[in-house]
Amino acid sequence: MRRAFTAGESHSNLAPMTERPKLTQKERREQRLQAALRENLKRRKAQARQRAEIRAEPAEPHDSAGIAADKPNG
Repeated sequence: MRRAFTAGESHSNLAPMTERPKLTQKERREQRLQAALRENLKRRKAQARQRAEIRAEPAEPHDSAGIAADKPNG
């Protein structure tokens, strides 16, 4: 048998709606900006790590002018 919900009943499994107050528009904006700044910082750190790895690798010599063929080895 189904019971209808009545206003007088107390259900302990239902959380009151006043537990978490709604955020103001300014607070929501601040949270969005904070999240965006965190993501930006993560992206910048990842880019810096990639650049550091590239600089750490020894550069291969190149011969764009074709001079290496003219030089004797040794």
